[in-house]
Order: sequence, then structure tokens, then C-alpha cells
Amino acid sequence: MQKLGIGAVAVLLLMSLGSSVASAEVTWGAGYQAMYLGELFQGASIRAWLDNSKWGFEGNIQQATLDIDIDTGSNSYGGDGDLWFIDGKVMYAAIQKENSQFYFGFELGYGQAGFDIDHSDIDLDADILAFGPLFGAEYRFQEMPELGFNWEVGYRFSDVSGDVEDSDLDSGISGITVCLGVHYYFN
Repeated sequence: MQKLGIGAVAVLLLMSLGSSVASAEVTWGAGYQAMYLGELFQGASIRAWLDNSKWGFEGNIQQATLDIDIDTGSNSYGGDGDLWFIDGKVMYAAIQKENSQFYFGFELGYGQAGFDIDHSDIDLDADILAFGPLFGAEYRFQEMPELGFNWEVGYRFSDVSGDVEDSDLDSGISGITVCLGVHYYFN
């Protein structure tokens, strides 16, 4: 039920922005966005800002791999896994300067994780739903206005559900996220 409520809020927000989007020109950029989760969780990004408006949108696809070795003294185990994540952001630039802007936003994303332990029947397959508020800044050098460098800090709420060895997994993970990125703007 919680997932349905989050999706409904996101659809209503996008519908309320419909008239602004239809009448505005869009500045498109493509680049790199990374989240720091102790290690690097990185991927490709598309970012757009509406001209004559303070609204922006971003879409990301990120991937991470995991390799674990466990030594219990009497036994050693190893395994590997991967995580794919797709998310979207709606941003509002509260402060705009000539070469920078400070914005608030909201993100909503979905991911899948898989992990296999070598020499055992233990494996994990999980779906991840994440959402939360964020704030950040984007800066463009006057000499290179087509490049936008950004940083963001947010608080992400995550719901993880899946299967582990024929058992159900249901977990919630919440915490602060820090993201860095760079985008090349085409116009």
C-alpha cells in the first residue's frame, strides 16, 4: 500500500507541472552521477532544466558489484552479487545565480539486487523501492557553461523485499545519501 501511495504522489506532482513543461524550452544534459555508500555506486544520468522556470528533472541508471569473502576460522565462504537501480528526481531551484543554482527535490527509484554464495544453495534476489527528499547545488564555470557540476545530500527511505533460501525478506533501510555528478548540456 505504501508503494502505491508513493507512486500516486509522484504522478500527481508531475501532472501539476504539466502546463509549465508544455510551454517551456528544455535545456538537456547527459553525464555521470555517483552515490557514495561507503564505496562508489555510479551510473549514467540525464538531467533537464526548464527555461523560464525553476523546475528540473533527472533520470539515472546506476550499477554496483559486490565481492565478499567470509572466514569463520573453520570455513571460508565467498560470493558475488550485483545491484541495478533506476531513479528519477524532480528538482526546484530556489536560488538561481549567473553560474549556479541551489535546489530542493524529491527522488523515487526502483532497483534489483542479486547475491550468490559460492559452494552453497544460498542466494538472494530482492526488489528495492527507494524515495526521499534532497537538496543540492549545480555550478557552471563561466569559461565552460556547457558543463554542470553538482552535489546533493538527501535522506533516502528504502523498502527491500525478496527471497533468501525459500524464505521471504522484508527490510527497511534509511539513511543519508551524498551524490556527485557532472553533466554536459547540449543547448
